[in-house]
Formats: sequence, C-alpha cells, structure tokens
Amino acid sequence: MEQKIKVGIAGFTGYTGLELLRILSNHPYVKITSLSSSTHYGKHISEVFGFLPLDIKISKELEDVDVVFLALPHESSLEYVPYYVSKGIKVIDLSGAFRIKNRDVFKEYYNLEYQEKHLNLLSEVIYGLPELYKDKIKNAKIVSNPGCYPTAIILGAYPIIKAINYQDILYISAVSGVSGAGKKLREDLHYPYMEQNAFYYAIGKHRHVPEMIEHLGVEVQFSPMIIPASRGMIANIRFYNVKEEDFKSIYQSFYKDKPFVKILKEPPHMKWSIGTNMCYIYFYYHKNQKTLEVISSIDNLGKGASSQAIQNMNIMFNLDETIGLYTSPLIP
Repeated sequence: MEQKIKVGIAGFTGYTGLELLRILSNHPYVKITSLSSSTHYGKHISEVFGFLPLDIKISKELEDVDVVFLALPHESSLEYVPYYVSKGIKVIDLSGAFRIKNRDVFKEYYNLEYQEKHLNLLSEVIYGLPELYKDKIKNAKIVSNPGCYPTAIILGAYPIIKAINYQDILYISAVSGVSGAGKKLREDLHYPYMEQNAFYYAIGKHRHVPEMIEHLGVEVQFSPMIIPASRGMIANIRFYNVKEEDFKSIYQSFYKDKPFVKILKEPPHMKWSIGTNMCYIYFYYHKNQKTLEVISSIDNLGKGASSQAIQNMNIMFNLDETIGLYTSPLIP
C-alpha cells in the first residue's frame, strides 16, 4: 500500500482512545493526522500523553482524515456519526450509539432516542464483528464496534447455536476488569474499595444484552461482575439440555479462517488475551447433565474495543485484517 490511511480519533484520552493510539502509532499503513478533544483543545499531544511518540496538535474537530474512530460517550456519537458521514468520511464508532437497530429497545436500555437523522443512517450501519460480518464490513461506511461482553459471548456461542439450532435460553456469567467501566471516577471503583473486592451489577438489564439477543437469535440470562483487575474478560456460557455433538469440529470448521479466535484444550486464563486481539475459547460437555459449558476470554480493551476497531479498519480499507494486530500478551 503506497499511501497511508489518514486516521483521526475523537475521545483519545479515555481508555479505549489511548489503546487506539498505542496500536495505531505502530501500524505500518496508518498516519494519525488528527486528534480532537473539547477539554485539551489547543494543546500538543505531548502535554497530555508525554510517553507517546506523536507530533500532533489537538483540535476541536477531526480534519484531513480518511476514517475516524469515535471513542466517545453514546450521546456524543449520536451527533458526530451523522456529521462525519455527511463529509464522506468513514466512521468506526466504539460507543453503543448505533449497535441496536430497534429504536424502542435503544431508548429502554440507553435512555436515549433516535432522531430522524439517526434512523436514516441505521440501515447503513454494520455491526463490526469480523468473524460474522467481514463481507459486509468491507464495503461499510459506518461500523458500530461491538461491546466487550457481546464480543466474548457471541464468539463463544454463535457456532454452536447455528450448528445445533439451539433455541433455548443461554445462561451466561462473566467477569471484567475495572477498565470496562470507563475512566470516569466512581466511588465503588476507587482502589481502596475495589482492591480485594468483586461485585455483580446490572443483573436483568445490562445494556449489552440486546446486542447478544439480536446477533445470537436466542434469549439470554446474563450476570456480569467487576473484579479487581485493570483489564481482561472471561465469560462462562452454558447450553442446557443439549445432546453430545462433535463440538470440536463445529468450532474448528467455523473459525478455520478466523485468525483471532483460537480453540483451546484447557480453560484460558484472562491474562493470556491482555494486550492482544485474540479470543480464546474452551468447551466442556457435562454428559450427566447434558450441558455444554463454554469459556470465552478476551481483552475488554483489545478485542472487546480498540484492537477490534482496528481490525475493522483494516477490512474497510482492503488490508489484511491482521496487520498491526499480531502482538503477544502482556504477561506478567
């Protein structure tokens, strides 16, 4: 590729924005040309993140770009996605602003409403899970990057659901590092409170549930938990009352050409995926209970957010989807 892709990032000071900067600054076919921030406007990037090898002055609006990454709150993306699309710029949105097609469900789970300008765009938005929708992502103008929990869970469950025509409820529990809650300060996430602590939250109405239902096609019962870790995620997915199948062949067939999914012979450790774009999957069939248990692990800031967004960018610009993304995990 002779000419580099000119990239802009809005919301670069958050955890997902910083992860985008970390990975994109080493991408061989990318030039980061613009960074926008309402709070750091006019500063140089070195004044905000002195450890980054970039020479960019921060602006209010992204300019001179081929594609923008929006690492913004949902309500902000609702404004900026139509704006940049109107300028003919490709958009990868890391918020949940356009993940849900049903306007009533979106209002119920996000307490936000689609306006006419959003409804006109919804048909153009592609859900950015490459293992399922790569062909659609290739020609997309707008990619809605999946949530972290749905990425781990859909990748773990989808091949089985489709292969055995599973139509029952899917029972899921999952744990995530604290960064999944974002950078905004909260009392229950302060170190003295979070250290040696763990707690469930949003049981019964987590905003990622509609994504799972829409793309898996089954009802889910989901119980998420925050644990005292910076990043990482593991989901435990249970299929009840299923006959024994050649589950190994099902997974291997579905993911044979998917470079960022690996089927393991032992349960993954959360640490194995941190700093990578990998999804590790392990399964075990409990014969006496006729239950299939699936463990799926990703980095919530990587495959669950920023590195997956870059995988989508690679696909949108006709690059090998792995470019800039083959990295070893951050161990220890």
